Amino acid sequence: MLHRVRSFVNTLLAAAMLPLAVWSLLCDWLKFRRRRSEPSSEPAAMAATPIIGEFQFERAIEAYQAVIDAALEEDRS
Repeated sequence: MLHRVRSFVNTLLAAAMLPLAVWSLLCDWLKFRRRRSEPSSEPAAMAATPIIGEFQFERAIEAYQAVIDAALEEDRS
């Protein structure tokens, strides 16, 4: 019984992470568009920044996948 409860809670946590990752991506995208529309005095600095927070989003996806894999492995054992 306790195993099923833990698995259920892990699944809920994994499902809760996805909207947070999407929200983070949306906020980064809006910031990027806002910065892009403003005239910049340093175009080289703009090119050095990551586009739309792609690294943060990929880390969030990897964490989400790790939680899902852990929940599935718990379910198997």
